[in-house]
Amino acid sequence: ALHRQHWFEIVVAVSIIINAIQMGIQVDTEGVKFWDDFFGVLEHVWVCIFFLEMMVKIFELRAAYFYCGFNLLDFVLVSASVFDTWIMEIVQGDSSGLQGLATLRIVRISRIIRLLR
Repeated sequence: ALHRQHWFEIVVAVSIIINAIQMGIQVDTEGVKFWDDFFGVLEHVWVCIFFLEMMVKIFELRAAYFYCGFNLLDFVLVSASVFDTWIMEIVQGDSSGLQGLATLRIVRISRIIRLLR
């Protein structure tokens, strides 16, 4: 299964760490047009990576995907991110303001601990 491949887990873990670092830097650079634009593009990259990860796992695990707490957390976070980043941008021309969920995304770092076991 692809989601159990070591390289796949490393790509996801590195993406989570870089995304967390980016969110920290983003707080300090908010309001600077270049950085706002740059981090806006990165947000699309992260949503794409995490959406693809979720879809691979759902495809491979089927209903068993929803029996794991980490997967449920990812499902909620990724679904909210897809809604905010892609759907609301199409509907409103901007995100819906669900950026409060960004702090919850830090919880993904706990997945790194699970991967290290």
